[in-house]
Amino acid sequence: MPDTAVQTMVSDTHARVIAVIAVIAVMAIVRTAMVLATGFLLIAGCTPTVKVATDEPITINLNVNIKHEILVKVDRELDDLFSEDSGLF
Repeated sequence: MPDTAVQTMVSDTHARVIAVIAVIAVMAIVRTAMVLATGFLLIAGCTPTVKVATDEPITINLNVNIKHEILVKVDRELDDLFSEDSGLF
């Protein structure tokens, strides 16, 4: 066999080996993606949900803050009323 025929045969074999390695790498990437997608679907399917079933609306009681504000206003008014400048005593 001439040298060029041997070189062509080696070159073809080399190209086939590279193609096989590329196919194996792509298959590994696809397998990893499938495993990740399956795991994500399993996790997403098991997420707990909380539903509140009530006929009454939810109310938030804010009386504490309002009462505090009223007490502060009354206290300031009493301080002004009993101050030395008021002339009450």
